[in-house]
Amino acid sequence: MPFPLVMVFGVCLGAVCGLSNGLLGILLHIPTIIVTLGTMSVFRGVALVISKATAVANFSKDNLFFELGSRSLLGIPTGVWVMLLVATAGHILLKKTPFGWRVLAIGSNPLAARFSGIPIDRYRIAVMTLMGVAAAIAGLMELAFLQAGSPTTGQGFELYVIASVIIGGTALTGGRGSIVGGVLGALLIAVIRNGLVLLELSAYWGTVVTGAVIIAAVAIGNLIKKS
Repeated sequence: MPFPLVMVFGVCLGAVCGLSNGLLGILLHIPTIIVTLGTMSVFRGVALVISKATAVANFSKDNLFFELGSRSLLGIPTGVWVMLLVATAGHILLKKTPFGWRVLAIGSNPLAARFSGIPIDRYRIAVMTLMGVAAAIAGLMELAFLQAGSPTTGQGFELYVIASVIIGGTALTGGRGSIVGGVLGALLIAVIRNGLVLLELSAYWGTVVTGAVIIAAVAIGNLIKKS
């Protein structure tokens, strides 16, 4: 299969996974975070079964896709440019379009949003589908960088994602948050983990610090909200 077609297929598969998350949450009346944690295990298990728990690398790497994974532009890795492009698109969608305003309204007050005529279920499915697309793009960039597909890559990253968005000011209850804040939160987590390495501390302390940061960020957010 030609690699451009593989990339399109990968993004479409991510969209289907996100769509299934949205549908399951609505049809079964399950909180979104529970659905995504459950399907994460399902998708990861399917990947392990298909790959037999081994990395897949027996394909041609003589194409532009893998060159992009190892190249830099203006001294900045290509992956960072892709991240900035996706973040910019997400920021515009969330803050500058009626779609984003309605999504924030649903998170802030679902009942008021429903009375305003916003089709909440349709928007939840759309958001989850977009999250699947974003995850697929991240997977493609990981593939381009590592030049191999591993079913175990990314395990534990969900903790860093949660920490990043909370530090960036996103409310777990919904209705408040920004793409810019999420990106800055991710950079802060990366700096903390890199700092621990430079201090010659065990890499496992990174997980400890991340968990502590999540608790501290939520606690501080609640104090600010009460005040």
